[in-house]
Amino acid sequence: MVGFEDTVTSLRLVMSGLTTRTANIKVIVPHPRRHTALLMQRIEDSVMRRILRGVEPKTKVADLIRGLYFDTVNNYSGALRCSCEAFGSDHIMLGPTFPT
Repeated sequence: MVGFEDTVTSLRLVMSGLTTRTANIKVIVPHPRRHTALLMQRIEDSVMRRILRGVEPKTKVADLIRGLYFDTVNNYSGALRCSCEAFGSDHIMLGPTFPT
């Protein structure tokens, strides 16, 4: 799946605690390809299963992901709406797909 590595890297960053330890650094995820936005519910479900097993995270993973910034190199309005809903419009950076 092309672009899925951005989602995996984003999750690894927040799950490792790096984004919490370095809260003053803004992380921009380039070309997220919407996988992260589309998987937010699955991520939450996975965390809930861990909580039920007794492994309770200190901070909600979805909140940590929403702390990242995402570019939107995409001209499809549906994808932009999905990203805005998942991450918040204040964490979306508009960008062209090619230099202008």
